[in-house]
Amino acid sequence: MADSDNTTTLPLVTRRAVVAGTAIAIAAWQGNAVASNDFEKDLSTDPAVVVWRKWQAAYEQTERLCRQQQNLERKLAETVGFPCATIRLHDGESVRLHSLKSIHEVLDLDPEDVAMRAKAEADLAD
Repeated sequence: MADSDNTTTLPLVTRRAVVAGTAIAIAAWQGNAVASNDFEKDLSTDPAVVVWRKWQAAYEQTERLCRQQQNLERKLAETVGFPCATIRLHDGESVRLHSLKSIHEVLDLDPEDVAMRAKAEADLAD
């Protein structure tokens, strides 16, 4: 195994030095920002702000339309209910099915199930 070189000294960086340097940089930046009076500049000329405002308007419209759709779906479910078909299985138990897929899974293509399957599909369509 090769010898490791542990003779290199690490630079003296402490948390205090990093914090102090950051504080100095922030103070200098804020001083320049206030001195150049960037806050009084019209933000509508900044392309990023223009795009962000368009995005914000589209987002608010999407939220409004989503709430409207949810209210309409709730009213529809309260008025009409959810589509379903009730079938009686061979053992006498009644089952409510809510999709064509579930009807096809429960009822095979046996000759005795074909008529029941057709009726269940018609009930679901109604």
